[in-house]
Amino acid sequence: MAEEKRIIESATGTLAAKRSRLVETGSLRAEPYADSAEWQAVLRITGSHGFAKSTLLANFLRYVCEKKLQGREGEITEQQIGTHAFGRPAAYNPGDDNIVRNYARILRQRLDDFYAEEGHEEPLRIVIPRGSYVPHFEPHTQVPHVALAHLPEIPSPLSVLPSYHSDEQSTASRSFWSDRGLRITTIAAAIMLLVVVVYAGRRAWIASHPDVYTEFWNEVLPPHRPTVVVLADSGIGILQDFTGVRIRLHEYAFGDTTALSKAFAQRFPEASFGIDRFKNLTSTADIHSLLALANLPQFAVANPRVRSAQEVRMDDLSGSNAIIVGGPRANPWVELYEPVSDFRLEIPGEFRGSQLDARVVLNKSPRTGEATRFSNGYHADEGYVNHSILSFLPSLDGHGHVLLFEGGNMGATQATADFATDRLSMDPILKQARKADGTLRPFEVLLETRVVGASSPKAEVLLVHYK
Repeated sequence: MAEEKRIIESATGTLAAKRSRLVETGSLRAEPYADSAEWQAVLRITGSHGFAKSTLLANFLRYVCEKKLQGREGEITEQQIGTHAFGRPAAYNPGDDNIVRNYARILRQRLDDFYAEEGHEEPLRIVIPRGSYVPHFEPHTQVPHVALAHLPEIPSPLSVLPSYHSDEQSTASRSFWSDRGLRITTIAAAIMLLVVVVYAGRRAWIASHPDVYTEFWNEVLPPHRPTVVVLADSGIGILQDFTGVRIRLHEYAFGDTTALSKAFAQRFPEASFGIDRFKNLTSTADIHSLLALANLPQFAVANPRVRSAQEVRMDDLSGSNAIIVGGPRANPWVELYEPVSDFRLEIPGEFRGSQLDARVVLNKSPRTGEATRFSNGYHADEGYVNHSILSFLPSLDGHGHVLLFEGGNMGATQATADFATDRLSMDPILKQARKADGTLRPFEVLLETRVVGASSPKAEVLLVHYK
């Protein structure tokens, strides 16, 4: 893995250097966009402090902007970016290798940082919207800073509104209201006071009546109850893909990998290492999911324990809330909740190798008009289709909750985590799940993820089952 990274970094570094020299020597003058304000903005960004140390980010930005300026937006796809900016082979599967999606997230953040610091005076800004890799060039106008004049001192209400009435005071009152500046100042002060009161009241109401999305994460990550985040054991998933041997939870929990070890030795008799080489592997999808969770305000308050699946014991789950990331092969602990689940992710028949197209989701309790089987696969007009499951179920002791992100591969798992941590995606589901007393009933969501064209994988709801 380290060697592969070194080769890619070297290759992309060489490419970046060549492109830089071509620009400096004017060899790109043939391109109509070479002197454009848009391309010059790209060069300033890639030469900035935040991009100078990351050749891959600079390659990413240059590639998508170049295709945009050439009018070839159809080539701004995850497949093409992976091939031309990251050195991936032309036939690689973006559903399994999510390097482009991970770097897109970092690229958007680096662009925000650039415009907040070094590039705060840039007249043109590059924006890459979520859900797409096609950049937009947007003009930015600096808003001039206007110093606020000091407001005149507001007279005391007691000095202008006496407690009794007389002719002299009527004259003083008429004089007060005829003073235009004083009248405007008094009205402005009253409006400001009203705004402050309304704002404070709204904050107090929100604090005592949290929205459904906030309440959902308050229940998943409560401050008064321990929570454990269980990341997938990528090594055990890879070994099952290699050997075709399925490891069940009762074997995994007791560390019984005898069948897996034998199958690996038979499959790779010349290997100089055993299955121990695959321990302690964590996928980028799991890291992405953990980062998405860590951005939630409830995460810092709950301070959950983060464990790899191979480190977890039954005691960790029996009296705690849990967030379990990964499908049943990479995270066998999801089997604990299979009896109460309506959907099950599985690979039918004899499994030999990483047969992604064989992975299916079974609908064990179909409602009227629902299909019982949802298969992964490639469709010419829809791209590669994956399925995943988001489940909000009771914890083992019945006093809390467990949240499951089950995907057939890394891309599907990551898309599920993105969906669960996106307010707009979750709000319609959570509003239906909210009971009269304000609590949330359990639910399961069957999601479909597609990789097609210029779109990054985004989960779409196929079915929702409320308990």
